[in-house]
Amino acid sequence: MLDGGDAEWAWKYPERFGPPHIPEDNPLTPEKIALGRRLFFDPLLSRNQNLACAGCHLPEHGFADTAALSLGFHGRSGERNAPALMNLAWRTRFNLDGGVRSIELQVLVPLLDSTEMASTTPWVIDRLRADRDYVDLFQKAFGRLPDEFGLVRALAAYERTLIHFGSPNDRFEEGDSSALSPSARRGRQLFYQSEAQCGSCHSGVFLTDQGYHRLLPADSRDDGRARITLDPADRGKFHTPSLRNVKNTAPYFHNGQFKTLREVVDFYTAGGVPLPDSLPGDPRIRPLPWSEQDKEDLIAFLEAL
Repeated sequence: MLDGGDAEWAWKYPERFGPPHIPEDNPLTPEKIALGRRLFFDPLLSRNQNLACAGCHLPEHGFADTAALSLGFHGRSGERNAPALMNLAWRTRFNLDGGVRSIELQVLVPLLDSTEMASTTPWVIDRLRADRDYVDLFQKAFGRLPDEFGLVRALAAYERTLIHFGSPNDRFEEGDSSALSPSARRGRQLFYQSEAQCGSCHSGVFLTDQGYHRLLPADSRDDGRARITLDPADRGKFHTPSLRNVKNTAPYFHNGQFKTLREVVDFYTAGGVPLPDSLPGDPRIRPLPWSEQDKEDLIAFLEAL
């Protein structure tokens, strides 16, 4: 028996992804994942019991939100666009500023944040222990009553199973030359081989360098990566998002500023926006001599991710 469950989770992912990061104290089991899924979709976790995790991370949109800034407790607006939750099992840092080192800790951020779910773990645990179904599910998954230990591990276990692969571009890279349209193939060449250098930041199998970059002027309300490093040079830097499933995860950028992929492509084609010398942008971002056809081709490739 593994931590209350009867069997390990049967993983399904491409070999080229490499092994996922699974904590020793939280092996995946079907019972734990089933519990985590129920918790993820249950508004019981929020203070006023009207907002679930899935309220800002919509399955049909790559577990991202369609709003630029999600609305939380009492309709308060958050500071950042809700990121997609796909392929988290291969990440080692979380939140757009990289300030959290495990999914188990990350799930507490929206739960306790006064702008988001505005809850507390004692409130949540009391509610779970008053629910006979949850008592049974925690016993099956962990062999114990609902508590914080099981709450964060069940949610993290479920989130690790949100895996995206099998895109047209995946099939193309696996040898199916017909998987990409002629336009998408031209866009792929622009992405990887042109002066745009898209693939230098959106690199590897997950299409992210896992780094932090400044693309927009630093906002005095959100220091970005500098919140964690306390280095003024990191103000306005945010995590490079994966482009897997990007067609379904609009709006884009850390503040949800861009509603469409076309707006994003236009931003990069124009060379971004002016930034102060004291907090410059990435030197790779500069005006590009792209035609309308080039832009359409690049979007076709992005939609094939």
